[in-house]
Amino acid sequence: MKKLILLLLLSSTVLAQPVVYFGQKQPDKPTTNCITPALEKQIQAQTRAYRAGARSKAVTAGPVLFDWPLRQRAPLDYTYYGFVAFVDNNPATNAILDYNGGNRTYDGHTGTDIGVQPFPWDMLDNSRVEVIAAAAGTIIIRQDGNFDRQCNPNPANGANMVVIQHEDGTTTRYLHMKNGSVTSKGVGQTVQLGEYLGIVASSGNSAGPHLHFEIRDASNNIIDPFAGPSNPTTATSRWIAQKPYWDPKIGRLMTHSAEPVFIAPCTANPADVTNEKRSFVSGSTVHFGFFGRDWQPNQVFTIKIIRPDGTAFQDFQYTRQADYLPFAFTANAFPETLPNPAQTGRWKFQITTLGITTETVFNVNTTSPYAATTTLCSGNGIELTAMNGGQNFTYQWRRNGSDIGGATSDRYTATLAGVYTVVATFNSSSSVSDPLTITSATSLTTLKAGNWSDPTVWSCGQIPLITNAVSLNHLITIPTSFTARAQRILLGAGGKLIYNGSGSVQIEP
Repeated sequence: MKKLILLLLLSSTVLAQPVVYFGQKQPDKPTTNCITPALEKQIQAQTRAYRAGARSKAVTAGPVLFDWPLRQRAPLDYTYYGFVAFVDNNPATNAILDYNGGNRTYDGHTGTDIGVQPFPWDMLDNSRVEVIAAAAGTIIIRQDGNFDRQCNPNPANGANMVVIQHEDGTTTRYLHMKNGSVTSKGVGQTVQLGEYLGIVASSGNSAGPHLHFEIRDASNNIIDPFAGPSNPTTATSRWIAQKPYWDPKIGRLMTHSAEPVFIAPCTANPADVTNEKRSFVSGSTVHFGFFGRDWQPNQVFTIKIIRPDGTAFQDFQYTRQADYLPFAFTANAFPETLPNPAQTGRWKFQITTLGITTETVFNVNTTSPYAATTTLCSGNGIELTAMNGGQNFTYQWRRNGSDIGGATSDRYTATLAGVYTVVATFNSSSSVSDPLTITSATSLTTLKAGNWSDPTVWSCGQIPLITNAVSLNHLITIPTSFTARAQRILLGAGGKLIYNGSGSVQIEP
């Protein structure tokens, strides 16, 4: 078995101030309600049918209070959601009013739209945000199997959804979930507070990944759960803990190899282009992205890029312009070229705003820190190791973006081809490693160098044994005599592993 160290970067002289470029990420609001008249008719009919059946329970005293209906999966962001639209409490046509007397809604909206950020399509693909039951109850409607990448609202689109009835007769509706993700529980089965229902996506009459969360009373009247001066549906909050109307936060700091595409184009298969990268070499241009919600006009951000020795490479302030409106999602970034040579090791990207400091780290090396691609002989395994962690960290290995069941230690043996990453979590912070692509082959091609006269292609079972530790690098002359198996191979820039399918070989940067 060969071994590979997968570098894990955990979130936890000053130049001229860079120019911060701006990318707004406020999701488009649909022109029609998430729940169309036809779907509303369907939901009401199914609700009446359930209540008329023998399974329906008598209504007990209430009222039921509701918890937050979303939960993020690792890697954890500082915040991952934003309010796109509240209930419209103005019954007049072409007039809107949210519970706080504002206009954060759209005409006729009957629920609360909660979007995910900073890259919603990427979060959909990786199942990053779960929909969970806001209160215990009984499933009375379950629907799955519909297309989940809608970016152009269409009333004809079917929604993946769950409707739950609670002890006080209220019902909660959870719409737009990911195809195939809806709970396996069926109509008539009970769920507990916080129980998994599905994954945030964009099925149904939707413009992008979000959850439409809606509450109805026993008589099917709309309940806006937020207490506020312009909410006629309830005098007190129906939330266990009501979230603020404005809650400006940094959601995620990222480093990118190129400018990210802030708003994915609406195509048949919309996708985010994050250009995320966590490891760089001296002289690289790094794009530093910072993402969040509800940022206010004139809000000040103190931005620092800190070298491994603790000195500041950049230290400047960015002030959000006075005419920028606060939105559910906002994105900014700026490019910066690293010195050549640069200090090697872990650098920090840090932002302080409203008294809260958020940071992430990235790695800088003089050469590429490890092979981004390696080859696995069919039928063998590669031991992957998460570095820069600790005994108090928890881990989750992923293949092709999906969690690997049971792979929760700092080591994992990969036996299949694919793209591997590891997520490490400590308290409420987490980070994901750079990806490693493993291909499967019956032969391996090595880098020929100098007077090395052996073939550059061997079958997996016929690769020659080597003496001592050898660096596979085009600048190194490799001896032609191989008499003993090496315990370690140093993989240089541009090098490839040679491996005979047995024993234990360590690949190091």
